Amino acid sequence: MRSEAELKALLAQMQDDACAPPSDTQELDVLVADLLAHIGSTDAQLRDDLIYGMFIRLFIETHLSEDQARHIFNAAIGERHLLYKIGEVDTDSVFTRSFSALIIPIAFEMNQKKAFLSTADIMRAKDAALRYLREENDLRGFVPGKGWAHSVAHCADALAYLAESPALAQDDLAQILDAIKNAVQRPGLVYLYEEDERLTNAFMQAYERGLLPDAHIIEWLRALKSSGAQDEQQPNAMFAQVNRKNFLRCIYFKLSRKGCAPEIMECLKALCEWEWPPGEGAPQ
Repeated sequence: MRSEAELKALLAQMQDDACAPPSDTQELDVLVADLLAHIGSTDAQLRDDLIYGMFIRLFIETHLSEDQARHIFNAAIGERHLLYKIGEVDTDSVFTRSFSALIIPIAFEMNQKKAFLSTADIMRAKDAALRYLREENDLRGFVPGKGWAHSVAHCADALAYLAESPALAQDDLAQILDAIKNAVQRPGLVYLYEEDERLTNAFMQAYERGLLPDAHIIEWLRALKSSGAQDEQQPNAMFAQVNRKNFLRCIYFKLSRKGCAPEIMECLKALCEWEWPPGEGAPQ
């Protein structure tokens, strides 16, 4: 296995020379093993630009065989990657988990061109992503000296692609919405790096499938309000209120542009009136 320094030099040279990934199956397998081994590097250039950039090329440009693509996908959603040391806080393991989550969207991009994922693969990814969002306790966005962790945003991106999949039924979409609601209500910090936007994108993909009844969406939106009964003078409750308010604003503007059932918009307007300061009201 190549060291981080060796892999960085190789990938940088390939990038500079605009080299295609190896066409030889064994050479490509070795490269993939190195990419997976170092996916959580604390070197931001290696992790973000070179390793993730190479994974994008491999999937989007379909350099991978179906077996190779499935291997990467299943490795990424497993215990050694997406769920690696899940529950840790303020440790470098977050980079392995967070950047493994980004394999899901690019795998789905390839799957649209050349179907290689089975329904079972997709359902395993859904279950793993839901567990990841539920159990991830390291919610940092940008980490000085190490770059983006962005765990909530990356998982939201994965959930957006999963929600779009025809393999997911109504109950699966309801699970995704519940996971989004719980992420919005998480105490401890205010999301600063557009996590609310990314969670809204996941909501919109689930909503636009058209499988969830309007009554379910309304009940789900009202459940966001019900969490506001805590003592909002306490910091954790205030953090959750700010996240909830920002998230509702995102949904409001998305649905205002896209359109939705009048009952949903009326519910959302009422919630926004509750969230905005007295006399300010929801945006028109």
